[in-house]
Amino acid sequence: MGVPLTEWLELLKNEYLDSFIPGGGSAVRILVVPQERMEAVTSNIAKEASAKNFLVAKIDSGKRRVDKIENIFYETAAQIDWDALVDKWTRQTFTERGILVEDYTPLSDHQTIAERNFIDKGDLLRQIRRIIQNTIYKDKTLTREFRTAITTLSYGLIDPQDITPSHADLVKMWLKGEKCSLAELKKLGIFQKISRHNARPLLVDLGKWVRSAGYQGLVLILDFQAPLMKLRVEESPVRYSISNVKDCYEVLRQFIDDTDKMCNLLIIIIAPPTLLTEPNRGLDIYTALKQRTYEDVKARERENPLNMLVHLE
Repeated sequence: MGVPLTEWLELLKNEYLDSFIPGGGSAVRILVVPQERMEAVTSNIAKEASAKNFLVAKIDSGKRRVDKIENIFYETAAQIDWDALVDKWTRQTFTERGILVEDYTPLSDHQTIAERNFIDKGDLLRQIRRIIQNTIYKDKTLTREFRTAITTLSYGLIDPQDITPSHADLVKMWLKGEKCSLAELKKLGIFQKISRHNARPLLVDLGKWVRSAGYQGLVLILDFQAPLMKLRVEESPVRYSISNVKDCYEVLRQFIDDTDKMCNLLIIIIAPPTLLTEPNRGLDIYTALKQRTYEDVKARERENPLNMLVHLE
């Protein structure tokens, strides 16, 4: 017997969203849901997470390939309003360090901010740069690339460039996986594109950093329907071979194994029942992931809603 959606959503709030994830925890959960209810389940989870002040990204495997970790990061980054997020973080950081900035005052309005804080404009700019350097750029718990990216975006709000693309534009293109000049990125201190080698640490950094920007953490909701379907070219722009499906499972396995390295991050994979029944594309083709979701003890009457893999009614 599956777990009722309302019961699991209540568990989601009590066990994860209320304290565990905001407190620095992380988790990966796989939900097996009737195909006709997948969209509704996704919407309900996103609604609950947003209500608890989490940053939420919904990733559709039928629109963006998920057999590579960098694609998951790109899609997450594409759904973030980076200007608004960095503006929120910068204002909060300034306030915590004694520089008052009203919500209606642009960060680039140095004169107004200086007058509001009764300091010289030049002194204000020196303080601002020192705060950003000490708060984000010297935070060694984050990767150098992520620190450089956030520092550049923050400077882009404080002192906008009258060029196209600006340094901030280049960083946003880099985060989203869009084509941009690597030579120009190197001048900023970013020396490689986001790939399988650095995407996972960057995703970990993002989950950790959004806490300092005022969110409770990051929730990723992955619709895993497409890899389980054999589609023709005209049916979907994204199709997965059997080899691609195994790569998808490897990405999920690595997420599970790296749970102790992540913080403030909840990853929920939503899949149809074919995940467990499809002989050529289902979980049975990838033992490494199946072993991590296998239930050693099964209740006779009902399913344990705290399992790694849960069936929803």
